[in-house]
Amino acid sequence: MAFREMLQNYSTRALAALRIPGAPLRVISETETLSAIRERRASIARYGDGELEIMIGGGIYFQEQDPELARRLRVILRSTKPNFLIGIPNFAALQIKTQGRKGSWQRYRRIFSHLVRRGAEYHSAFVSRPASIVGLESADYFQQWQSIWEGREVVVVHHSTATAEHVLFRNARGVHFVLCPAQNAFRDYWAVLAHAADHCTRPDVLFLIAAGPTAGVLAWDLAERGAQALDIGHLTAAYDEFMGKR
Repeated sequence: MAFREMLQNYSTRALAALRIPGAPLRVISETETLSAIRERRASIARYGDGELEIMIGGGIYFQEQDPELARRLRVILRSTKPNFLIGIPNFAALQIKTQGRKGSWQRYRRIFSHLVRRGAEYHSAFVSRPASIVGLESADYFQQWQSIWEGREVVVVHHSTATAEHVLFRNARGVHFVLCPAQNAFRDYWAVLAHAADHCTRPDVLFLIAAGPTAGVLAWDLAERGAQALDIGHLTAAYDEFMGKR
């Protein structure tokens, strides 16, 4: 890691630790984010605590620290691209169930405020985690998600073929699979991108990516190739959790 990046990461952590706020965070709601994905066929990269740790020089249990991944995530976070949404946590609406988690998310909020583009409007990273927002989780909400890929060719990028066979995707025209490592996915980034990009020739193709912090970078690069690409995170697990409550 370059000295300049190390100094920048230290500065960001120090400002957050001292509770010094940065830019105000303007986050569009989950329903509006989902509408943009559906109606405009927008792509999205989602940022959460894992992406944040990577950006400030750390690592998480399934993704080692990688300077290039950190750089790409920081650049995308501050970028503007027509029809590409940048999702960050909707802190104002977040449902926090424990005091310990509340402290963690307050820290994340302060750090994000020093990394975002000042004056920018972001979308909600919780669009695929409806249980995080009070009153959002519903059968209709998941049906709206399903309408995005109804009758379309879908490419699922994940570490398990079982995800491509998930019931959520039963209304797609066809479901294809690209393998992405469960651990340290960014090590194999160029191979994953090449395999995914092979599917860009499919008419009306939609990429659904669940690959940790690598997902947002992959979504960006596939969108650059003209495809709609969504960093869906734990959407299938969120659906399973919701069905288990019924």
